[in-house]
Amino acid sequence: MAAKAKAAIIFEGSQPERVRRAVRELGEGLVPEMTVDLNAAFEGSYEAARRYVLAYRDLTSKLLCEAAELKPVIAIHTSNYDTVLEDTSTQAPFSPFAAQYDLGDAVALELTNQARVLLGFQGLTARASNGAAHEIDELAARRFLHNVRHHLNQLDDDSLVQVMAAFELSKTELGALFGVSRQAIDGWLRNGVPADRREKLNTLASLMDLLERKLKPGRLPGVARTSADAYGGLTMLEMVAGDRHRELLEDVRESFDWSSAA
Repeated sequence: MAAKAKAAIIFEGSQPERVRRAVRELGEGLVPEMTVDLNAAFEGSYEAARRYVLAYRDLTSKLLCEAAELKPVIAIHTSNYDTVLEDTSTQAPFSPFAAQYDLGDAVALELTNQARVLLGFQGLTARASNGAAHEIDELAARRFLHNVRHHLNQLDDDSLVQVMAAFELSKTELGALFGVSRQAIDGWLRNGVPADRREKLNTLASLMDLLERKLKPGRLPGVARTSADAYGGLTMLEMVAGDRHRELLEDVRESFDWSSAA
């Protein structure tokens, strides 16, 4: 199925079943994996809850890339949408779709529904149901929510995620700074940043901290994307991509030794 045709079904289709099949295809195995992990997470597995959060994050990213096929402007604000949609992972298993589908499919449909509404598309409507297909007792639900929230907070504390958010970088843009693919960044978010890339990440995090302290709120992404004579006509992000991140950090430190906040 052509990318734009699949995107049209996912974000403009009115039949949940067609949307479900298209999202399953888009997920490339993520949806059935989520079913397994969700069942284990509700049984109390801490690691399964972590795998669920990561799979939810991966599917969120795939959906946003798909949405950009229909609305290219979405690609510019991907990191903002990522954060909003990832927060819905705690409630997605309890949506009305859970009365009709396996947990993975129900979560995928609810995530898609939330993405559609957030991005300005028409929301999906679940069929009316007399009860839930998955009986989850209160204790299991509370334990699941605790574990998922913990993993969300833990992942949000990661330097890689913080840098993405501060500079408003998509995974593709972040990959370009490190000379790797978007898929590699997905792996880093799941398994951690390789040792040989930590130095560059730490320098970026230091640059982020300095600029966030000195610049007015909301200025950082624009400043990082503005070319400057001091960098030979390059932007800060181009300096980082060219492995001149240490030089950049030193220049910024020196500039703020005498300048006032921007």
